[in-house]
Amino acid sequence: MEQAKPTSDNVQKEELSALWLTAIVLDDPPQFTSRGEMARVLGKRGIRTRAFFAFRKVPIEVPGFYKTTLFKLPSNSVLAYIYLNWMLFLHILRSPERILITNYHVVPHAVAARVIDFLLRRHRRRTYVLDVRSGPVNYVGTFRGFLKITRYRIGLFLARWGFDGLSVITEKMKENILAQFGFQEDRVCVWTSGVNFSLFHPRSDSVALKARLYGTVRFVLLHHGVLDYNRGIENVVRAVQMLKEEFSHILFVILGKGPIEAKIQKMIKENALEEHVRLLGRKPYAEVPLYIAGSDIGVVPLLKLKWWEESSPLKLIEYLAVGKPVLVTDIWAHRSVLDDSPAGFFIADSTPALIADKLREIMGLPDLTERGAIGHQIASTNYDWNEMGAAFAAFLRNLAEGKEHKGG
Repeated sequence: MEQAKPTSDNVQKEELSALWLTAIVLDDPPQFTSRGEMARVLGKRGIRTRAFFAFRKVPIEVPGFYKTTLFKLPSNSVLAYIYLNWMLFLHILRSPERILITNYHVVPHAVAARVIDFLLRRHRRRTYVLDVRSGPVNYVGTFRGFLKITRYRIGLFLARWGFDGLSVITEKMKENILAQFGFQEDRVCVWTSGVNFSLFHPRSDSVALKARLYGTVRFVLLHHGVLDYNRGIENVVRAVQMLKEEFSHILFVILGKGPIEAKIQKMIKENALEEHVRLLGRKPYAEVPLYIAGSDIGVVPLLKLKWWEESSPLKLIEYLAVGKPVLVTDIWAHRSVLDDSPAGFFIADSTPALIADKLREIMGLPDLTERGAIGHQIASTNYDWNEMGAAFAAFLRNLAEGKEHKGG
């Protein structure tokens, strides 16, 4: 891949190198969209960022990084888990980059590598940054969820003492982590979900796209992203089932793959929803804006859980950027974006009945286009990747320069 070219933003600044490393397996590229977009902007700011990811099936490059280093896991097994963690540890130990950015799963590996560097008197003056995009929300209420929450807390505790900085996705997450783990506030940076406006923008051919993709007479709700637990996707399917006789033109389109895909397929078959719910699988990222443009509204029906409250769903901003109003759960993460904007339709909780009631209301409105235009203004004013990247780049430079002045 081509290296990022220097721009006026990084003239006369030392070029830094960064390694972005995560324990998440690269089988679904949308999981890494925000990291790739941030890496692209960091490259413009003189911080060349390389990615190190594992994959199980097909190697996929994430756009935005100047280089992606991939390694294949043997299988989804205990052996693969051990191999993944060993490879992450070795790569941290051997990699030459000045800045290491990682998620909470890999904090113990990084701390161990720092200890070994100290014992071997390898004074590399590397800057370690923990990046938290989401808490362990997908398995809340299960034993697996308990283990993930425990790992999350251990990672943050170790990072408090063994890392130089922390980046988080929202101000609310920052407040919670500061209160629980005692990080110094000047060592914490907030960068939230943003939008690539060269891809996500209103389109003049949305009517033609709707006819081509879905059928002209359909009322289309869209959800895209990883099909995972606690995201409320199944509740929208059940709501559509409740409405299909009353509104025969309703269509729920789902883009993406994930753990609950088989469950949704079963729901469609058992309830004869083939004409009203379409699972279209994973689409190339550049095509997602076309599907959004051809829809009527986007849906983000997250469950009312603590971890979602402090999140920043990227899909919400992407729907708004394309000029689509959104149906969302009434949680802080959504209110912080929409406030009381007419671009948002809020439900008190993610239940089929509440979703169905709100959809009845929405489908009777004549002003969805006008509401979507207001949403686009929200996105274009507040969620530009270039502005967020400038702040994060400055944060990383300050940490690295402070490290240099302290001598390691």
